Amino acid sequence: MKKKLLMAAIAAMIAMPATAALAAPVQMDGEIEMQYSQDNATKQDGGRFTLKLNAKTNIAKNLDLYGRFAAQGITEQEFRNDFRIAPGAYSKDTKSMAEIDQFGFLYSNAGVNYKLGRQGGTIGATALLYSTEGYVGRDMMADGITIKGKSGVTDLSVTALKEVYGDSNKAYAVSGSYKPAKDWTLGATLARYDAAVVDRNYWAVNTGYEVGKANFTAEYAKSNAGDANKAYDLGVSYAFDKKLSASATYYRVENNGDMGGWTDFDPNMKGFYYGLNYKPDAKTAFKLLFKDIEQIDNSAVKSKQFRATISYLF
Repeated sequence: MKKKLLMAAIAAMIAMPATAALAAPVQMDGEIEMQYSQDNATKQDGGRFTLKLNAKTNIAKNLDLYGRFAAQGITEQEFRNDFRIAPGAYSKDTKSMAEIDQFGFLYSNAGVNYKLGRQGGTIGATALLYSTEGYVGRDMMADGITIKGKSGVTDLSVTALKEVYGDSNKAYAVSGSYKPAKDWTLGATLARYDAAVVDRNYWAVNTGYEVGKANFTAEYAKSNAGDANKAYDLGVSYAFDKKLSASATYYRVENNGDMGGWTDFDPNMKGFYYGLNYKPDAKTAFKLLFKDIEQIDNSAVKSKQFRATISYLF
């Protein structure tokens, strides 16, 4: 998404009659999250507190204005945003932030949903290729557009994003999925990542199968890099009841197999993720996650990580 086009759209919306925007009610919701993390490789342990406050108001037919305020505090450096720091806005030892990190417009028409503005992004059915959606802070966001709709029995999505800070890399993707049978899902993704160093193309295929209380998922991706160009994950989750579920995932993401290191899994690593989730009600969630992973190009680098998370929606 070109920056000039985005700025022009924002300017056009600001120029709309203020009385229409002020007359519409503002919908508010949010999330509070507290997490404890421990990593035996770095010998670090500590906590993280995150607040997300979302706002949305209708300003025209089928058109909404959205924004998000985010705040985060950490007890140890590099614990921000799942141990990842984007280049640009913050130093590695920044222990707190509070800012408006998302804003833009939501438009819906004829079953198609558009999101234009500053946002996170997810590419790949299991977020294997690219994932910044769960992070907070403007340095983790991108300017652009995502479009989601349906054509017949096929769910379609289009993504075009330009990262805000650092080298302002660009991510593009087109994805589709459908159900050939009641319990089966098949999908595919074509993507491109324009980076400062090198531009790469990607393709991915995914499948899912539900049987009883179990849900199986798999995704395989490959880039056009000459080596270390593959990524895949195989996972299963099991719902004991409406409140308690468990999951196990094996994955491998090679150094050039994802888009800029932004996979939802640990990049250039392989191993297992084990999870246990408990939701006593619709707003409260308790999550335990254990990782047993090692670096692909250096098996001597191993890591066992444990995380306990409590979140509340309001």
